[in-house]
Amino acid sequence: MRLRKPLRYLSLFLLVVALAPKCWLATNAQENPDLMPRLGETKAEFEARARGLPRPTPTEPLSVTLPADSQGHFFRRVSRQRNTSANDD
Repeated sequence: MRLRKPLRYLSLFLLVVALAPKCWLATNAQENPDLMPRLGETKAEFEARARGLPRPTPTEPLSVTLPADSQGHFFRRVSRQRNTSANDD
């Protein structure tokens, strides 16, 4: 019968969350999603969007070139370090 008490608290918690007013929940914390910067958006783009201005023209090229090494790999291999301070007794 040890399971009854935690199950009762869990069901009470779920009931409170299900019936909670919208102002309690984090989903209502952000009233205007346009005031949040978007992923990959620059500061100038965000400020222009927040003020209702047109998007500024980019000053740098939009394409990025990643050169490959002699083996055709685009990224360098990173060597892993081991924790040698741990004792294996």
